[in-house]
Amino acid sequence: TAVAEYLRSKGAKAGSGATSTLRGAYLGQTPPGTTPVVFAPNLVSTETTELCAVLSPDGTEFYFARSEQEGGHRMRVVTRETGVWRSVKPIALTGDYSSVDMFMSRDGQRLYFCSNRALDGKGAAKQDTDIWVATRTANGWSEPINLGDAVNSGENDYYPTFTARGDLYFSSP
Repeated sequence: TAVAEYLRSKGAKAGSGATSTLRGAYLGQTPPGTTPVVFAPNLVSTETTELCAVLSPDGTEFYFARSEQEGGHRMRVVTRETGVWRSVKPIALTGDYSSVDMFMSRDGQRLYFCSNRALDGKGAAKQDTDIWVATRTANGWSEPINLGDAVNSGENDYYPTFTARGDLYFSSP
């Protein structure tokens, strides 16, 4: 694909992990400017599709979604420990459901995301996408909670974000 060819032209290698150790803030990358550049090649940016990224408020976690061969998208995280960014890991809280559009609260204690997750977290995927929230615990993230009918419709609900006052904005048909 054109994306894969572009990534290879910028030094990406097929099926490889990061080619060097990434250190420092912002995954060791130059902060965004006005010219687009491939972000963290071979670690975040690969030959698949990555989207919907969020950096934790303390700058030690980078969450994003990656397309899967079996369809849908799965949330991933890269963490910084002792100044070094570690390998990409899937986030278990979403299970086998497609999940995108992460938003983290200003205090880093709540992770909002959109998913076709079954309401009971066990059944078949929903036909639409709802907004969910997980709370940080001592052992990772809690089981996700659906924001309910006050927010979610019977259609796809996406892109949750909060204002400094705590007002929720999102997309819904």
